[in-house]
Amino acid sequence: MPIIKNNTTIYRLKTMVIARLLTEATVLVLVIVGNIYWCLGQRLQLPWYIYPLCLLVTVLLLLFGLSYVYIVYEVRLTDKEIETVSMAKNEKGNLANLKSIKLKRNYFYKYYALEIDDKQISFSTWFYDLDKLVTSLKKYLPKSELTDNLDKDITYTCDKLLYTLLIMQILGTTIFIIVFLIFTFWNISKEVNVIHGSLSDEIILGVFTCAMTLFFLYRNYFILLSPYKVFISGKKINLKSLVKNTTINFNDIIDLKPSPAWLDEGYLLTTKKGKYFISTSFNDLDELEELILKKTNFKIK
Repeated sequence: MPIIKNNTTIYRLKTMVIARLLTEATVLVLVIVGNIYWCLGQRLQLPWYIYPLCLLVTVLLLLFGLSYVYIVYEVRLTDKEIETVSMAKNEKGNLANLKSIKLKRNYFYKYYALEIDDKQISFSTWFYDLDKLVTSLKKYLPKSELTDNLDKDITYTCDKLLYTLLIMQILGTTIFIIVFLIFTFWNISKEVNVIHGSLSDEIILGVFTCAMTLFFLYRNYFILLSPYKVFISGKKINLKSLVKNTTINFNDIIDLKPSPAWLDEGYLLTTKKGKYFISTSFNDLDELEELILKKTNFKIK
């Protein structure tokens, strides 16, 4: 739960995120100190090119480490103002001048960007009660921000790197399945028996291999059909994947909910034409979700 002090609601980073950041910072410090020792120490007999290389790595790590001081660790919200707090600076904005709030992505880093007071204020998605924070902020948006997009043709696209990594999962799991199938058939063959098990052990291994193969094939099927581009026009939504181009009427959408645990993070769109996995590699994914909800007149739960 957010902390409330003097009519100010305070949202803070998750404990696990803080622990991870502290761990990363500790590793950075240790590597930097080690590199400095190697460069300045007289006991180590290293080739000459190692010293400038260590110095270069040290400088790069120092520059990377400086980015930690800009991480927002606290968001303070009042009835009139928002304030983000980091070690480097505090930024404030008048909520009456909030124009938009977008979920952005910088490779693996997701953050919300607020256009407010003719500047941008941002904070990560690593906060406790993030949904409550975003919902509270959206109350201050102009009504046109939520309704103008209903009549426009809009295209949403995936981040290329993140979508490529998603598709690479298909290749990785396919190779894993092939290797495991070869191992299983090799083991239960008459000539070779690696685990020297009984017939029941071989049956269990065979059943497990078949079940695992079907599971990964089913998962790969959803990832392969996962769109990298979504085009919304009027009463229709077009989903474009590597292997299929599907156009669906909004009246045919049955459900939109968070993806199940056996898929990556994202949403599962259920329609009369089938189910489609929408990954978090999309830019402005929250806007896409909200637009689908608006277009279906909030039929989806």
